[in-house]
Amino acid sequence: PGGGQDVKICWPGCLSEDAVSPVRVSDAGLALDAAAEGLGRATVPELLARADIAAGRLTVVDEPKASRMGYWLVAPLPQWRQKKVKLLVEKLGE
Repeated sequence: PGGGQDVKICWPGCLSEDAVSPVRVSDAGLALDAAAEGLGRATVPELLARADIAAGRLTVVDEPKASRMGYWLVAPLPQWRQKKVKLLVEKLGE
């Protein structure tokens, strides 16, 4: 593909509305790499793209969108009492 912002880069779990894409990669990290190389536009969680955006490696081309994607945290009961687990749950809830 010619690349550019009109070409969507898809990966399993991506939020792209276009299920058919000429650029498909195996994960969000590779989608970021492909976008940085000019192969197209990737829709990825902001947390993953934050450092590349701050470094100027990537630019934001659209407004952030809400997602239904989330986390399931599973652990034995004693681990839920640990300070580090409580902190993780708190940070993910922000």
